[in-house]
Amino acid sequence: MGRALIDTGATRTCVSRRFVDELALEPRGRMLIQAARGYAARQMAYAFTLGLACRPNEAAEQDTFYVFDQEFAAPFIEDNDSCDVLIGMDLISTGRLTIDRLTFRFDF
Repeated sequence: MGRALIDTGATRTCVSRRFVDELALEPRGRMLIQAARGYAARQMAYAFTLGLACRPNEAAEQDTFYVFDQEFAAPFIEDNDSCDVLIGMDLISTGRLTIDRLTFRFDF
């Protein structure tokens, strides 16, 4: 289990190098990644299954689960200790992201 950050400013989903090592993910090729500062590089791409558990509200008794099979991501260009997975628009755009001040929903 890890920590994920939803980033609507990120084009692609990325994983941390630490997470790649911890899960022993196997490279599946390369993909072009460009950082916000303009640095671009071809990074190793990895296939993995990503599952999210979201509780619709505090009164809900169960989490809602979303699973993305075989999504591809590259490690962060720069090390990042704040999250293990950065969920970019490549995944967000497959559904509907709804955020308000009281609840968090990631609907499909």
